Amino acid sequence: MNKKILFFFIVFLLAIIPFVCAVQTEIKENYKLGETIISKVSGNFLQNIGKQNIYFYRRHMPSAFPNYDVKKINNDFYIYAKIPLEKTPDNYSIHIKNVRHMEGAKIVYSDIILNFTIINETADFSIYPGAIISDRDFYIEVQNLLNNNLNINIGITENKSVTNESDGGGFFSSLFGGKKEQENSTNTQTPELITLLPGETKKIDFEIIQTEFKFIT
Repeated sequence: MNKKILFFFIVFLLAIIPFVCAVQTEIKENYKLGETIISKVSGNFLQNIGKQNIYFYRRHMPSAFPNYDVKKINNDFYIYAKIPLEKTPDNYSIHIKNVRHMEGAKIVYSDIILNFTIINETADFSIYPGAIISDRDFYIEVQNLLNNNLNINIGITENKSVTNESDGGGFFSSLFGGKKEQENSTNTQTPELITLLPGETKKIDFEIIQTEFKFIT
């Protein structure tokens, strides 16, 4: 009887270890023209992911995204890129190359690929950057992409789903989800209303109060 229990325990460990150690990625399926791509990559990396490791492709062909970057926050990597308005709607992918990471007990160099689609619609507005880590006050840029005036509420939100993803929703469910995810959010700053003229770009300033992981919404 003890042997059977021990055998089951060993098989169970062998089954779950590769899953735990494997690289996990999160990215929205569809993006609009002018929108900012935000993706999350988690895993046991033996070196940091840098801009030099990020490549973009349209189907199998290299594609240019001039405004992009990667930030390491809480041991996760956030890759963001602003989609040019003139980009051709199609299937695209982000390839992370030449970065050593663990898969099970093996050190591998294989590409990490994140697939997404740019659809033939224009976003209401664009933001840049998509992720930031800073020990001082900072700003983000917001541009109205519509042909009419646009009102935007901007504030800082603490979302409980960031540190507890056991419900299966994940990072992007908390960012782009519905009522359930919104109910889990707590506003920590009174939203500021700004008005943008057609095509206008504004810099929105933020003050550092304490060191925490926050969403700008």
